[in-house]
Amino acid sequence: DGDLTRLDATIIPRVPAEREALLTGGFEDTAEGALPEGWTVDFGRPEQMRVTADAAHEGERALWIADASDAQSVGLRSPKVQVEQGDECFVEVSWLGEAENNAAVYLEFWTDEGRIEGEGVRSWQLNGQGDWVTGGGTMRAPEGAVAMTALLYSGSSTIAQGYFDDVRVGRLVRDEREIAPVQCSVEARPDGNALLLTYRAEQGRQAEAHLPLMLKGSRVELADGRNVMLLDELVTIPTEEIGGYFIHGDLRVEVPEGVSLRWPALHHNPYAIDGASSLNNAKLVVVMPFADTDEYTLRLSRVERAPFEGLAFEARDLPFTSSEGTYTKRLDSLGSQFVGSTQVGSWLRFELPEIAPGRYELLGDFVLADSYGIVEVLLDDEVVGEPFDGYWTAVDASGTIQSFGEVELGAGAHTVAIRIIDKNPKATNTIFSVKRWLLRPVG
Repeated sequence: DGDLTRLDATIIPRVPAEREALLTGGFEDTAEGALPEGWTVDFGRPEQMRVTADAAHEGERALWIADASDAQSVGLRSPKVQVEQGDECFVEVSWLGEAENNAAVYLEFWTDEGRIEGEGVRSWQLNGQGDWVTGGGTMRAPEGAVAMTALLYSGSSTIAQGYFDDVRVGRLVRDEREIAPVQCSVEARPDGNALLLTYRAEQGRQAEAHLPLMLKGSRVELADGRNVMLLDELVTIPTEEIGGYFIHGDLRVEVPEGVSLRWPALHHNPYAIDGASSLNNAKLVVVMPFADTDEYTLRLSRVERAPFEGLAFEARDLPFTSSEGTYTKRLDSLGSQFVGSTQVGSWLRFELPEIAPGRYELLGDFVLADSYGIVEVLLDDEVVGEPFDGYWTAVDASGTIQSFGEVELGAGAHTVAIRIIDKNPKATNTIFSVKRWLLRPVG
C-alpha cells in the first residue's frame, strides 16, 4: 500500500505437554543385593548388577552395574508398559559414574511378536562425570507398537561401573481442547531517514513479538550512556534500564514501554549433532510481550558518529617495532595493526608524529576477539591507565575505545606501546590488534 509494507500472520499457541509416568524405578522397594521385580537381565550376568545403598540420586538406593569387559555388554530391561501406536513417549534416568564410565538408556517398542527393530529403538548416552547426570528423551510409538520398555545398558565396546536411579517411562499428554489462534501483524513504513516498525497482536494472549538484530559488535549502549557487553552469559535488559533507546553498532532503536532486550538468541545448527550454534551467529532480540497492550512501535535509524575532537593516529600508518619472536601484519579488513606469536611480555611499540606540547587524554581504539590477550599501555615506556582485556566471543572490529588517563607531553619524540600481561581465562591466545591512538587536548 504505497510506502506501507504489512505482513499478517496467525499464531497457534503451543500447548505444553504433561508427563504421565507409567513406570517408575527408584529401587526403594527392592532389597539390597537383589534385582527389582519384573526387570530382566538381557545382557551380561545377574551378578554384574544389584540394588545397593552405596549411592542414590534420590532416596536411599540405586541400581549398581559393573561392565568390566570391552567385548561384552551389560543390560537390565524394565517390565513392559502398554502403549498405542502414535503415542508420544519418554524415558528418563539418572546415572552416576566416574569420568569415562559411560552408560546408556534405551527406549524400546514391541509388537505382540517381539521388539520392533530400527524405528522402534532409540538410545541416549549418559556420560560419567563423577556426579549424577540425568538423561533420556522422547520418541513416538511406531506403527504396530503395543508396549514399550526401558533398557539400562553398558555397551560391548565400553568398560563402565556406576549407578542408575530414578527411571521414569511414560507418555506426553497434551490438552486437546481447542485454543483460539492469535491474529498478529507487523507493519513497516518510512519516517524520514528512519524506519518505523509496528507490531500488533491481541492483548492478554500468550504471544510475543521478536525483532532479531544482526550482531554489530560486542556491546549495547543504553540511553544513559552505559555499555552492556554481550558475552557468553544470558542477558535480559528491561525497559527501565534501556531508557527509551539503545545503540548497537551504527543502529539506533527507539523503544516504547514494555519491551526488553535479550541476548543471546541462538538458532538451531543442522550441521551439529546437538544442534548447537556458536555465539558468532547469535542475535540480539527486542522482545515485545502482549500481556498489557496490543501494539508496539519501534523507530530504527542510523547513528551518525561525530568525528573525534582531537588528534587521531591510524596504527597501520605509524612506524613501529615489536619484540623478538613476534610477527606483525597490516589488517586492512579490520582497520588495525596486528601482532602475533605473542606471549606474556611481548610488545608492540608505535612512534607518534610530532605533537604540540601540552596536556592530553590518551585513548586507545582496539579490536576484540576470542584469541586476544590482556595488555597494558605504555607512553614513553611508562605504564599509564588500567589494563585492557581484548577478549570477546567473536571478532569485533567496530572499535572499542578505552581511556588511559591524562598525560603531559613535552617537546620531542614520543612512543606509545601495548605489552601483553595476561589473558582472559576464556581466550585462546594472547595476540592483539590496535586500530588507533587518540589524543584529546585537556584544558
